[in-house]
Amino acid sequence: MRKKEKVNAHNICIIIVLYHPSIEQNKLLLNNIKSGDSMIIVIDNTPDLINEELQSYSRVHKNILYSPLRENRGIAEAQNIGIKKAKRIEGITHILFLDQDSRIRKDFPLKMIEEYDKVINQVPKLAAIGPTPINIVSNTPYKQEKNTPDNKELDYHFASKLISSGMLISLKTIEDVGMMDSSLFIDTVDFEWCWRANAKGYKCCMTNRVEMLHKVGEKDYSLFGYKILLSSPSRYYYQYRNLIILLKRNYVPINWKFKNILKKIFFLVYIPLVAPNSKKIISNMIQGIKDGFIYSTH
Repeated sequence: MRKKEKVNAHNICIIIVLYHPSIEQNKLLLNNIKSGDSMIIVIDNTPDLINEELQSYSRVHKNILYSPLRENRGIAEAQNIGIKKAKRIEGITHILFLDQDSRIRKDFPLKMIEEYDKVINQVPKLAAIGPTPINIVSNTPYKQEKNTPDNKELDYHFASKLISSGMLISLKTIEDVGMMDSSLFIDTVDFEWCWRANAKGYKCCMTNRVEMLHKVGEKDYSLFGYKILLSSPSRYYYQYRNLIILLKRNYVPINWKFKNILKKIFFLVYIPLVAPNSKKIISNMIQGIKDGFIYSTH
């Protein structure tokens, strides 16, 4: 069994990636970071803009580092930039990822630390721990695959993948597994890292004790009782391109490949029936497929 690895707020660096945050998202972000003790690095992917409020706040608070990239480099590269900055900060041993689409309580980082400390004693190789994501619109948990460990009193379960927002991970594990795959840019970046960790014998866990309100996609649709998450048009390019790319990677689960091939075929038929900008979406899907095959041949 792994030796206890006690973590506290001063050992954690919270990395938040922004992209055109709304006024409400910016306000919530400022409220959250004002109340914490952890180091916070904000990587801003918003092209040609600087968040004046965050920049001003970071100038007078030593625990806030605001880094505007002035271009959209994708969530993976933004997270990698944040990780590299965190490594240079003395005392930082763990990373907590967050994004602008998540809503957390002020005690969220401390709660995640508590859960991490509990699970690390039971799981020999813990890759990361994540909260239970709750749909911010319906206020219901997102559907997750569950593999409950023998010790049910700990109230967590194993998961082959976690969403990056809310995920707590050690820098030592990142050094072993590797950084985020920046070639994927945005879609499935978090899943791919988890699968890579699984291939190295690590376990990803999701705690049932801590919840996080989160928004996936732009809008929910329902067809014959099956819920569909509609994304922005640009996201479909990366969804289809990255599926083609990941099909050739042997550490990616076969069941995920099979389900997503069927889902993407279904979307080609379904999207034109419900999306107001379906022509743009279909065009992005087709271009993503083409570029995915071109990438896979290199």
